[in-house]
Amino acid sequence: HTRIKAATAPKINQNHPTTMATTVSSNNSQVSPEEVRSGSARRRELSSDNEEDCSAVERETKRLKLVAPQANHNLPELLSKISSDREESAKAAFKQLRRIIEGEKMNEGTSVAFIHLNGHLVLINAMKKHWDCRDIQYQGCLLIRRLCYRPDVDVQEIGGFDQIKIFLGYAGISDILKQAVANFPGDEAVNEQAICATNNLLTCRKIAPLFLATNGVPMFTSVMKEFPDNELIQRCSCRCMWNLLSKEKREVFQEAGALSAVASAMERFPL
Repeated sequence: HTRIKAATAPKINQNHPTTMATTVSSNNSQVSPEEVRSGSARRRELSSDNEEDCSAVERETKRLKLVAPQANHNLPELLSKISSDREESAKAAFKQLRRIIEGEKMNEGTSVAFIHLNGHLVLINAMKKHWDCRDIQYQGCLLIRRLCYRPDVDVQEIGGFDQIKIFLGYAGISDILKQAVANFPGDEAVNEQAICATNNLLTCRKIAPLFLATNGVPMFTSVMKEFPDNELIQRCSCRCMWNLLSKEKREVFQEAGALSAVASAMERFPL
């Protein structure tokens, strides 16, 4: 495997969530026509300005510096593998990266380095490319969930966890999570991780308009109906809808059947 050299780190502008994205035309973002037909056009419309060619990770890494050298963990090499067309290679890299992020310790800097290396963009494009691979969708959703909330990790160098959520949100992560749910409707593990990841994302209020713009509310009610006995899915879906709720969007929740879904969850899990 080719080891990628790093160079100078850019400064992050806290007022511009897309600072880390470089607009590059992508040849790796093709999605099957079978994929979430109703949302695919909207997804491309919202994310076209933030598409990142997976092959660009090598070019980008040459001008970026890992913020915490002790937290290297071969991140550039892992990101190159994740961007691979080879499903097995990408799958193994996803699993390894997820374990590294999960095992991150205070002040280690792995999550910060991941964002500096545009890892969030590589992650999104890999999930688009391998939209029909169950393991990659599962690992990807779990990785997003971990990136968005770690009480024992410090990421203040890039503006805190809300800034990570903003990077992910403006790169089109809500559509990626909806895609995972739509492509694996009967897979409880994939659905659970996608809903938990969305719950963590939506604790940042700036993400709510992006999610509502892509008609995300029906995802929660459909998953709640599909897995009525999964308390974590029920609880996180209710939290997500609470974070999205506004007077202006009341009809969106009514059309999605949110009231009956929440009432059913309350009846099934009264405490």
